[in-house]
Amino acid sequence: MDFSIVQKTQKLAKLHLSSQRAKKLAKDFSKIIDYINVISNFKDSSFPNYYNHTGMKNISVEDKPNKKFSLSNDEALQNAPKKYKNYFVVPKVLNNTDE
Repeated sequence: MDFSIVQKTQKLAKLHLSSQRAKKLAKDFSKIIDYINVISNFKDSSFPNYYNHTGMKNISVEDKPNKKFSLSNDEALQNAPKKYKNYFVVPKVLNNTDE
């Protein structure tokens, strides 16, 4: 993983890391990604390639809102640092010029 990606991620997550720590994270992330690539390329014909090894069929439950765990618009926005009408105002994080 490139050091610039760690810097960009640090900025988006509003983390404050020393340059030394960020470089170490970039090195560690690269090792993790390399290991994942090794695992994903592993093929073993002695094991069947099943997507769902439990044998369960497509079991789904209808998604119904639970009023016990829901917030009204006013409740959701009450602690928002910035808001406009009924919306949260957040900083822009997508920028095509950085890539």
